[in-house]
Amino acid sequence: LLDYRRFISDSYISYQRLQIDILRKICPHKFITHNFMGLFNAIDYYKLAQPLDFIAWDNYPKLRFTGENKSPVKVSLSHDVMRGLKEKNFWVMEQQSGPSGWQCIDPSPHPGEIRLWTYQAIAHGAEGILYFRWRSSRFGTEQFWHGILDQCGTATRRYQEVKKIGEELKRIKDKLIGLEFPKEVAMLSSYDEQWAFEIQPNNPKFNYQEHFASYYQILNTLNIPVDVLSIQADISKYKLLIAPALFLINDELVDNLKEFVKKGGILIVTFRSGIKNWNNIVFDEPLPVKLNDLLGIEVVEYDSLSSLNKCKLKLIHPEIEPLQGECDTWCDIIKCRGAEIIGRYTQSYYKDEACVTINRFGQGYAIYIGTNPSPEIKGSILRWAIEKSRVKSSFQADPEDIEVILRRKKGKDYLFFLNHSDKYHQVKLDRIYQELLEKREYFKDSLMTIEPKGVKILCRT
Repeated sequence: LLDYRRFISDSYISYQRLQIDILRKICPHKFITHNFMGLFNAIDYYKLAQPLDFIAWDNYPKLRFTGENKSPVKVSLSHDVMRGLKEKNFWVMEQQSGPSGWQCIDPSPHPGEIRLWTYQAIAHGAEGILYFRWRSSRFGTEQFWHGILDQCGTATRRYQEVKKIGEELKRIKDKLIGLEFPKEVAMLSSYDEQWAFEIQPNNPKFNYQEHFASYYQILNTLNIPVDVLSIQADISKYKLLIAPALFLINDELVDNLKEFVKKGGILIVTFRSGIKNWNNIVFDEPLPVKLNDLLGIEVVEYDSLSSLNKCKLKLIHPEIEPLQGECDTWCDIIKCRGAEIIGRYTQSYYKDEACVTINRFGQGYAIYIGTNPSPEIKGSILRWAIEKSRVKSSFQADPEDIEVILRRKKGKDYLFFLNHSDKYHQVKLDRIYQELLEKREYFKDSLMTIEPKGVKILCRT
């Protein structure tokens, strides 16, 4: 089945290549791109992106079939996944600008949301944004896939909002062009891993994308910039690397991970890693295969939990907040082979056995999380790893419902503050800033108010 998924993906990629080769021959000086679909995973997007000049994607946060109002974190993750496909900035080929739908109509963007989505895209690396569409169609399947204008063509609330965005970007565009991302934290993603888990999730509650997103969400909440990379990417420039559920493993990946940690990096690996080779065949060696010495552990047994059951654990490392909490889905029973115990189970027949470990390897550390802890426990482990790897938050405060993204250019920091909530929020500033959209200076310790669905872009030197 994994070979079938690879074959289908390769067929799409081959067909795209056929078209690209024709276009390169006829119009060699024109750029070629294609609209991707965020977290859609039926095609290996890394391979699909390779022959393109840059990628573009379709961003519809309020499509009913994607989960009724896609969360702001999932939209941010989608942007970062798209940026990681070629490790360069991207376009949004279709940005939702009205209620969408075919047979049924999806929720309409609330006042301020089109502007908020636009700046969220720019903050995460979008260099071009096309709203879909200018005027709503009167016929065809997408009659009710609304654009900036309705069918009657009169200037709507949405039109006025897009007009405001255009006026703002015309004024500040020179400051936004060429912004770079900090290279400190990366997460490794693989379509082969996703397909293997869709075929055999090992537990009905396990979903690779949700597992991946649970770690991304914590980093996003802590205002930590994240690059989402292919397992073939150069990871040497990062300080902290998170590699969730490396179900399939090969020598090249293992060597890269070992080299990263050996040179001082901090690596986090989660349960169900080192289980199969790249041909989807289970190893006949102690788990996690090929990672035992890097992680300093052996998984001697595991327990796939019922959806009705949870286990309990506690963190015991002196440098970590001594939290107690629950875990679900999966419990690896770990024997340390050089690693130090961070967390132990506190119930079941494996009470007192290790569930979270850390191992010194060369100049760095490898952390293994052998279960699916609560968000509070995950957050505590990640905050410790962030501190240990000397990664800096984009903004030290943790304002509720405010996403903060850091970009850099010529020695200056640009901070995007995005209020995804329907409430006013105040943020206390830690130094002097220039706000670009309202052309205002904020002094140290002043309170900046962000309106519902509002955006602020601050510049600091």
